[in-house]
Amino acid sequence: MEDQYPGLWHSWFTEQVVAVGWPPPRWSLQTPSKDSAWDLARRRLLRIKPGDRIVVQLKNWRIGRLGTVLNLKIEDDQWNPTVPRQKGDVGEMGRRLEVCWDLTTGPLGPQFAIQLPPEARLATNGERDVERGV
Repeated sequence: MEDQYPGLWHSWFTEQVVAVGWPPPRWSLQTPSKDSAWDLARRRLLRIKPGDRIVVQLKNWRIGRLGTVLNLKIEDDQWNPTVPRQKGDVGEMGRRLEVCWDLTTGPLGPQFAIQLPPEARLATNGERDVERGV
């Protein structure tokens, strides 16, 4: 979402967090929804535990960093946007996962990213792009 929110990855890197949107009260972590995108994200958020490893996916098949989840602040009453509030809204990307970035693998700074080779890329439906000839 760097196009929509310039500097987002840099702020996540320095704050040692990753985050997703879907602000409460419209989207509740405790209540299933008819919004299929939120329902999928919600189910996946509920499966994450401290100690899990995450990968930050950036646009153009780039990887920003590997990290280990330390703490989850994803509950409705823990909303804390990583994209500042504007014009009375609630902000964006406020369901946070606190992480410890692995600084032994890959470039050290947030401005660097690793581009995945074609054979490692997944299409949006989960199949490898090279298998589809892309």
